[in-house]
Amino acid sequence: MGISTLGTFMSSGAERQQGQDQQAIYNANADVYRQDAAAAKEQGGEEAMLIKERARKLMGAQIAAAGAGGGDLSGSTLAVISDSAFQSERDVQMTLRNANLKALSLRNKANLHDAYGEAAKRTGNIRAATTLMQGASNILPLYASYAQMGGGGAASTKLAGNQTAIKNYGGLSNVANTSYNSFMGP
Repeated sequence: MGISTLGTFMSSGAERQQGQDQQAIYNANADVYRQDAAAAKEQGGEEAMLIKERARKLMGAQIAAAGAGGGDLSGSTLAVISDSAFQSERDVQMTLRNANLKALSLRNKANLHDAYGEAAKRTGNIRAATTLMQGASNILPLYASYAQMGGGGAASTKLAGNQTAIKNYGGLSNVANTSYNSFMGP
């Protein structure tokens, strides 16, 4: 009976630990997604700066070509330069938007992994409680038999009181829940 009790508590503790380990894995994955989100946003900003730099060089070349040809910055020359500026700004905004969307998606994955981690921890705790309840349901009949056979002395009297309490308060599940709460803590 002692080994069975010990096994129950060890199994329960292992279930709880497994839930905590799973949570740690999910939390680590969430951290990676958050780092990737920050990197995606930073990369988008760098790409936007490169687009702006290329646009400035292009407009500078267009202005130089117009000046070398004897033209001025009016009419079609101005329209071409203005269109180049508009196109490059549109590319910059699209690059930043795409980077922000990618970062948002990665942050959402991080949040999802945080939720998975919490669920894994809860599942581990529930499995631990279930193991305790199953162990208690296997151990109590053995203990009752032992007490009925005259073993246990004062323990027999205590068992009789516990059996009455179990019947009066809704059965074994309440006892197991009390055991679970005292084992798991608040």
